[in-house]
Amino acid sequence: GFDRVVLAIPHPQAHDLLLASGLAPALRQALAPVHVAPCWTLMVAFPQAMQPGLAHLGPQWSAARSTHHRISWLARESSKPAREPIERWTVQAQTQTPLGRSHLLDEKLGIGLCGDWCLGRRVEDAFISGLELALALA
Repeated sequence: GFDRVVLAIPHPQAHDLLLASGLAPALRQALAPVHVAPCWTLMVAFPQAMQPGLAHLGPQWSAARSTHHRISWLARESSKPAREPIERWTVQAQTQTPLGRSHLLDEKLGIGLCGDWCLGRRVEDAFISGLELALALA
């Protein structure tokens, strides 16, 4: 006996748990359009870019979302506070088709699902998803 159950796990595992429980078929169906690819991260450092008077290498921006079919996020790590001045970049890929909503909730059963796959591909998306679900349950 629990009043609420929150599944903050990848959507395939949430689907399988719901399927095994025989509960919440509407939540299982809502997961069908979500498609994720393996997440990969490329981190690149350019220590040779350190030159007197050269504050940066490449573009003047610090982060960007990409609409490329594989790359989703680029971040200039050296622009973040308290970082070494060596020019470093992070490039990431992950969720291809997010749910498009911050969370799923079957209020009658008290079952909620959240995760980065709901809104996108980044840890910030997972945080917002969990927060929105918590507020909906409060």
